[in-house]
Amino acid sequence: MQDYKNTYLENQVRQVARLQAEGKFIAAYDYLAEYLPLPRVDDLPGAQYDARQNSYIASWGRFTRGPVPGSWLLVEGQAPETQTPMRSVTAKVMDNRIFILLDEQTIPTAERWRADESAYNLLTRINAGLVKDLALGMVACRLEWEESELDKRLHDLRLANDHVSVVCSSAVWDPDRHALVAVTMVSPEQQSLRAITATLCVNSKTLILSVDNKNQIIKSTRRKYIAVPGNLAAVGAEGYLITLLHPLSGNPQEEASEAFYIVTTQGESLPARFVERLNLAIPYPVREAWAEYLLEHGLQENLVRELSLAGDDFQEALWVSKAEGWRTIIENGLKQGQIKL
Repeated sequence: MQDYKNTYLENQVRQVARLQAEGKFIAAYDYLAEYLPLPRVDDLPGAQYDARQNSYIASWGRFTRGPVPGSWLLVEGQAPETQTPMRSVTAKVMDNRIFILLDEQTIPTAERWRADESAYNLLTRINAGLVKDLALGMVACRLEWEESELDKRLHDLRLANDHVSVVCSSAVWDPDRHALVAVTMVSPEQQSLRAITATLCVNSKTLILSVDNKNQIIKSTRRKYIAVPGNLAAVGAEGYLITLLHPLSGNPQEEASEAFYIVTTQGESLPARFVERLNLAIPYPVREAWAEYLLEHGLQENLVRELSLAGDDFQEALWVSKAEGWRTIIENGLKQGQIKL
């Protein structure tokens, strides 16, 4: 288990909680109200800043600066509301979903960890959500996660042409050939998805795939992609989505190209899919039991290359050549007893 603790923030929470335990009423101003569950002093009824006394004055009381930077302490008068005692809690990442650990409860949040985000920034976003409910009085000062969670973080993905940019939940691309192999795009309007699809399939112009603010040049195939449209109504949201697959990710027998693509999703077996497609692509029959041998030696001979991918819609992806070299790999494997008929 790995963890990160914002000690400075925890000390602020501790100081505020101590004052609250003494019966003091605390308010915040400016940046402090963005991450501590305190009312903004300038939003309290009747409160106005008095520059001469460097304090906030209202008909019901007077605030002076508190011990925590950005805080104000009610020193005279009756508090306009009851405050929930503030407490520090721990946030935990489980399957890239953020939960708050409170006593013996595990409370889910809507936050997800992004690939370009530090633990500090994630805690800041979590607290920006918690601060919206002052009645909770919770501040996340510690974050816990398993090492495997780092590979599950969400990537910032966008696909754009000269006029339109859309968000992608997942993408697979071939950097050697500047090809977009698979992508799931999301947009509140269909027109944007159609514009990107048209550039990808019809126009001669290039597109830009932005992955965590690093740009990849994508060339148009000038061919129709395999498209699976949908909408977000099933998950209670508005908008549209579409998954596009490169034309070379279909049946390799139907393509005259020198190579093909394999893309798998969660739960699919890459070795099984590889053997199935290779059987269709080359004139030499192969057996499923040969999968690991063929993949290993195909990679060594540059007949197989792993593709780049981001997001969690697609699990693994390969570029596979149809070249004559497969015959040599199979013959050598049979002679050496590494594979058997």
